[in-house]
Amino acid sequence: MVIETQTLILGAGLTGLTVAAGLNRLGEAPVVLDKSRGLGGRLATRRVGEWRFDHGAQYLRPRGPQLAALLDALKVSSAVTDWAAVDDGAPAYVGLPGMSGLVKPLAEGVDVRKGVRISSARREQERWHLYDADGGLVAKSRVLISTIPAPQAAQVLAGHPLSDRIASVVMDPCWTLMAAFDERPDLPDISRAPDTVLPWIARDGSKPGRGTETWVAQASAEWTRDAIDLSRQDAAQALLAVMRDRAGGALPNVLHADAHRWLYSQAPKPLGQPCLVDRDAGLVVAGDWCLGARAEHAVLSGDAALAVLQDFAVAEAAAR
Repeated sequence: MVIETQTLILGAGLTGLTVAAGLNRLGEAPVVLDKSRGLGGRLATRRVGEWRFDHGAQYLRPRGPQLAALLDALKVSSAVTDWAAVDDGAPAYVGLPGMSGLVKPLAEGVDVRKGVRISSARREQERWHLYDADGGLVAKSRVLISTIPAPQAAQVLAGHPLSDRIASVVMDPCWTLMAAFDERPDLPDISRAPDTVLPWIARDGSKPGRGTETWVAQASAEWTRDAIDLSRQDAAQALLAVMRDRAGGALPNVLHADAHRWLYSQAPKPLGQPCLVDRDAGLVVAGDWCLGARAEHAVLSGDAALAVLQDFAVAEAAAR
């Protein structure tokens, strides 16, 4: 059955759900589509038996009032707490029971359809028509908000006047190692080493509510590009070897090792504005890649998109 709605949001990450929650508060009823099985985009948590791995964004640290306000609201719903291991300045916050828990309160009361892949979107007869890879019509909406990574948005909106600007934003890939050990490796809770294969190694089990020897290590964009075609297991073994070197040449018994490949982890050179807008077509394109590489940029872009949508509504009401 074709989904028909007034406002459709592509992407259930932090930007998309910021927009959806804002529209929900205004009494609107947007539909959110996401190709994944879960919420949060790169605010992601992988569960494997008793183990839990935050294999995307590691923590949130507010630098401005928008993210600070969001985190304060999430504290009330027990969706967030501080992570004491990050002790290099202002408090760092993580989701409960994992990073993906941060966005679940934003999705409350929102119609989110998961596991829906959109390959193209075209403006036809004053409505957006969204199609799957086989050319089948999936959804129709008057207003479309794209919050997916820039390369994916450029593909979906191919042929639209904004698509070239969107495609100009390159996003780095990132292989992420998820490993569990029978005892603690000889490493600090957090190990930062810029300009190495593994700029970030963290004891995920040190986060509140964990208590297991689970570790996450994120590879550099350069290494990931060179290893982009590795299988998950081959990438995991290669990154375990690097982690072993960092731990002095030895690691405890490995109970679990897997890797996740983020094709679009962050934009080293963002767009430079909060969002892109085609008012005549009822289109807003947003995402962290518009402003930077932090989760805070996702919230700022989502707030900007929401303000544009409110302008749409005002203009439409005045035209009646």
